Amino acid sequence: MKHLHLFFLFGALLCASCIQEEWGVIPNHQGSAEEIKEWDKNKTIDVYVVSNLSNNTETQIDAIASFFNNKGKDCSIGVVERSDIQNYPSYSACKNFSTDLAVKTARFASFSLQRYAANNIEGSTILFNHKLNTEESFKVTDDCYIKFVPIMAQSNVQSPVKILVPFATTRFSSEEQIRASLPILTRLEGNGYGAVLVGTVKNQLTENLRSTVKELKNVKITFAVKEADKDYALFVIAPTSWMLRKTDETKLSGTSTYCLSIEASVK
Repeated sequence: MKHLHLFFLFGALLCASCIQEEWGVIPNHQGSAEEIKEWDKNKTIDVYVVSNLSNNTETQIDAIASFFNNKGKDCSIGVVERSDIQNYPSYSACKNFSTDLAVKTARFASFSLQRYAANNIEGSTILFNHKLNTEESFKVTDDCYIKFVPIMAQSNVQSPVKILVPFATTRFSSEEQIRASLPILTRLEGNGYGAVLVGTVKNQLTENLRSTVKELKNVKITFAVKEADKDYALFVIAPTSWMLRKTDETKLSGTSTYCLSIEASVK
């Protein structure tokens, strides 16, 4: 009877664990196989992703800029999803939210193109603290691109360590995009790049993306945020030597910021 009780108790715990992994902001990403790997915060960088996890443009630029300014040098990498360029053909009516972010945060920026939509250019803004020697944009489909930017980040400890992050970002909105991404993901996750890809994917396509990533060697996908009431889920695709340790959410005006703590050189 004791064994039967323990069996049902284990089953309940397993069920609760699965529910936590399936939906919500997953605060702790250390699975049972990874718990023995001690978290080295000296080798951990934080990536701040601002996103409403929807198809809406981010318009609260002042609030977002204030958030990054308050973080100061503690933020080495920031991504603001859907910081679009609106009405780009019109000089007088154009609103360039990406440039506004760069100016108002006094940071270097790179625009990650997603697609042209009527008179708008949809995409994300990557923010960082130094000049770039190179950046690359990979076309997946006509309405999907992956932006690769090598960024020198620093760990957020008392004596920071500089870490070169082969950073990339994208957004997947269709099965076609995910299928077409495999050759590019294979290249980006290979020895030449070893990219840490932080992006979003439509909630109903998470398993499609997971299946695609399984075809890559020594690479894994981890979902940082997957909420039932959101259109998109937030993920990290990276070589197994990079581990997403923790996700924290901060509410902003009309949107959210997700801090992804990612450890490098995990053995």
